[in-house]
Amino acid sequence: MISNLLNFSFVVTGVDLCCIFIVVRVLLEDWLMAKWFKSAAYEDLDFKGRRALTSHVGMLFFKALCLIGIIPMLLMQPDSEKIEDGVSIGDVLAWTYLTIPTVYIFEITYRPTLSIISTFHHLISVAHSAKSLAAILSESQKGFVAKADFQRILIYGTFEMIFEIMLHNSRIMYQRYRQRPAFLVKVFRITAIAVFVGTFIEQFAVVAFYVRIWAHWPLHSKIATPLLHACLTVAQIHSGRVCWKVAQRLMEEAKDQKREEELRIAEAGGDNQLDKWVSRISTVYAKDDAPKYAKDDLDYPASVYANDRYSVAYPTERAGSSLSADAEKRAPPG
Repeated sequence: MISNLLNFSFVVTGVDLCCIFIVVRVLLEDWLMAKWFKSAAYEDLDFKGRRALTSHVGMLFFKALCLIGIIPMLLMQPDSEKIEDGVSIGDVLAWTYLTIPTVYIFEITYRPTLSIISTFHHLISVAHSAKSLAAILSESQKGFVAKADFQRILIYGTFEMIFEIMLHNSRIMYQRYRQRPAFLVKVFRITAIAVFVGTFIEQFAVVAFYVRIWAHWPLHSKIATPLLHACLTVAQIHSGRVCWKVAQRLMEEAKDQKREEELRIAEAGGDNQLDKWVSRISTVYAKDDAPKYAKDDLDYPASVYANDRYSVAYPTERAGSSLSADAEKRAPPG
C-alpha cells in the first residue's frame, strides 16, 4: 500500500482547500499584500488585478511547498520507509499528489482573469490526477499498475510545479519592478528559456517511463494518457512563448526608457555638455583638415537631433569654427 491518505482523498482535498482559502483570502488579500506592495504597484490595481496578483503570490507559496515530494523521489526511498512514528514517505508523496490538483481547483475559482489556455491546462491536470487516483484505488494501491500511475503523476507534478513557480515569480517581479524594464527582460527571458528546455527534458523522462510500463497498461490508459500528455505539453510551450513575447515588448520599453534618459541628461547638461561635443568636433577637424563630418565617428548622441533646444543652431556655429560648404550641407536640419 502506498498511503492511507489516498483512501481519504476527499478529506485531504477539503482540508487543503480550507488552508489555501485562509492563507490567500484572509492573510494575503486582506493584510499581507498591502504591506508587501506598499507602492502604487498594488494600491492602484483594480479588483481583478489585485485578485490576480494575490493568486500568484499564494500559488507560488503552495506550489513551492509541494516540491517537498521531490526529495524522497530523488533519494529513491521506498514508500513504506518511516520518517517518524505514523508518517511514511508514501504519506508525504500522497499529500503532494492530492495537493497539486487542489491548488489548481482553487486557482480556477479564485482568479477572475485566468486565460483560456491556463484554465484548459488546469482542468486537464485535475482530470489527469483523478483518472490515475481511480486506477490506484481500483487496484487497492497494490501491484505494478497502481504504483506506475502514482509515479507517473509525481513525475508530471515535479515538472509542472517547477514551471509554475517560475511563471508566478516572473509575474510578481513584473508588478514589483514595473519601472525597471531592462531587469524584467532578463527575468522573462530566463523563464521562457527554462520552460522550453524543461519541457524538452520532460519529454525524455515521460517517454522513458512510458516505454517501461507500456506493456502492462490497460487499453484505456494507452489511449487517454498520451492525449492528456500532448495537451499539457502544448500548454507549457504556450506559457514559454508568452513569456518570450513579454520579454520582447519589455525590451522595446527599455530602449525607450534609455532614450528618454539620454534626452533628460542632455537637457540638464546645457551648454557645458554641448561645448564638449563641439570641442570634439574641432579636434577631429584639426587632425584631418578635411571638410568631412562623420556623426558616427564622433559618438554624437542621437537624442540631440530630437532636441529642439539645440536643433536651431548647429553646434560648430557656437564654437566659432568654419566649415566648408560641403560640410554644412551634411549638418542636421534646423
